[in-house]
Amino acid sequence: MFNKQIDIYKDISLNILSQKYPPNTVLKERDLASKYKTSRTTVRQILQKLSHENKIIINPRSKTIVKKINLEKIQQSFLLRQCLELTVASIILKKIEKKDLEFLSDNLKRQKKVLLRYNRNTNIKYIHIDNEFHSYLFKICGLEAFWKIISEQNFDFDRLRHISANNKKRCVESTNEHVKIYNAIKKGKISLLKKAINIHFSNSKKYYKNLISTNSQIIE
Repeated sequence: MFNKQIDIYKDISLNILSQKYPPNTVLKERDLASKYKTSRTTVRQILQKLSHENKIIINPRSKTIVKKINLEKIQQSFLLRQCLELTVASIILKKIEKKDLEFLSDNLKRQKKVLLRYNRNTNIKYIHIDNEFHSYLFKICGLEAFWKIISEQNFDFDRLRHISANNKKRCVESTNEHVKIYNAIKKGKISLLKKAINIHFSNSKKYYKNLISTNSQIIE
């Protein structure tokens, strides 16, 4: 793909991820070509790539629509993240340095700052900072490849997260859980750290279970 194609692909993919194009949204070649000032052939190639990635459904001679969020993929992503983050917990206390604690502390401050003036326009920023917190834990352990695996498997789960990020209350709770993870690392207590991570995932699982139930029309 050429640079312009890549930029268009990334933009459409982000719009699907962020729920600007929610499940069942109809994507028309003509409209997209006009929006991005490109040919319908280029748009068609991009849509084919998105279809191969199971982000959209192309129905020949009919509509091209954004796929529903896949429940099985969400469950797999959730289990993968929890298992790998507990692996991080068993390593991180041996690797952590002062600069790492400073980075995590700064990240938590930025999470709290975003939450002070939280709205629909800032939820993407909050998710970015949230991901930065978790990904940095993997970086400390030298396990960036593990985070890459999570990122590659997380698309449907992240779509659900963008819906959940509209709920400020859950975001505040999540940040408070991040603080407990940070404090456990700072104290050097692996039992506290594993407990904090398990609580974080347990609370998230309960919230997402309810979220899935109330958004069943966009889940498959």
